[in-house]
Amino acid sequence: MRYDPKDAERQVYPKGWYRAELIRVTDETSKQGNAMLHLVAKVFSPTGGHVTVDDYIVGNVTFHISRLKQLCGALGLPFDDGEVDPSRIVGDCKVYVSIQEDVQYGDKNRIQRYAAADANVEEAEPVGVPTGDDIPF
Repeated sequence: MRYDPKDAERQVYPKGWYRAELIRVTDETSKQGNAMLHLVAKVFSPTGGHVTVDDYIVGNVTFHISRLKQLCGALGLPFDDGEVDPSRIVGDCKVYVSIQEDVQYGDKNRIQRYAAADANVEEAEPVGVPTGDDIPF
């Protein structure tokens, strides 16, 4: 098997707003036994490419529920019912990502906020993409 050693380094986007697509949501249980949604989002760079970011929303944590409210609003889903069907949490939106520093496993992006796909938020500056001889194909 041939590979490029540079691919071992995780790409981390600068903090800011990005276009995103929610590609998978599963109903899970946290380590403490609480109801939890595990979301997987493709977060797109303005210049092309994407990173995959996992998000976890635990059902009994106040700031997690405020993120769920933002998410439901972004996707046009009802929130005040007190229950959400994970199969309906799909589609395009915008996400605000930050960087979580991790000495052991390497830094990674974390989703902090959600907004509608057409929300008027200032998107992050373009993330560098290879040009010229740096293009891997």
